[in-house]
Amino acid sequence: MKPQEKILKFIREFLDEHQMPPTLREIQDHMGFGAIGTVQYHIRGLADAGLIEIKPRLSRGIMLTQRAIGIPIIGRVPAGPSQLAFEQVEGYLSSIHGEEQPLSPAKAASKIASTLPPQSMSDQRGLFALRVKGDSMINAGIFDGDLVIVRPQNSAKNGDIVVARTSDEEATVKRLIRKPGIIHLAPENAKYKPIPVDENTEIVGKVIRVVRHYT
Repeated sequence: MKPQEKILKFIREFLDEHQMPPTLREIQDHMGFGAIGTVQYHIRGLADAGLIEIKPRLSRGIMLTQRAIGIPIIGRVPAGPSQLAFEQVEGYLSSIHGEEQPLSPAKAASKIASTLPPQSMSDQRGLFALRVKGDSMINAGIFDGDLVIVRPQNSAKNGDIVVARTSDEEATVKRLIRKPGIIHLAPENAKYKPIPVDENTEIVGKVIRVVRHYT
């Protein structure tokens, strides 16, 4: 890992643990640099890359940008039996490595598999990730515990895999099927029945990628 990546990782972990950014001196001590100027050099590089913002004249004036924070993981979403979704943010997907960055510092390393066709992830603004619970989408390659990365939008095309909120205020991952006279949210598992779409159904976003973790 390059020095700037190590510094960014340390800033994230320091923020998670202390709820405030580290000082330049604390970064220097952590990295073992001999001079504060080395820290300043790398901090300028991170700022130029759009990963941090620096508030002048503040000893703890480093702020992570959305690009550095990555994609927020927002709780769990059911893909099967109904359960409440949209809990608090439990971590982030790193915009640098694509790895999960938990809110607590300790976490086993993970490998990632995408089971949807590759799509551009260069623009991560507004994206969020939801953790799937259940087996109703296994034939689409989406399994219990997977993370689905979602692009917020309130409409979708026939065949898109979407996150939708139903009339009972719960959310689910399903494939949107449009046929003459009927629209429904279709599971990818024969054990489950399609969910009719009515005026109370809200499309939350389109699933653009699936992330699986192998510890």
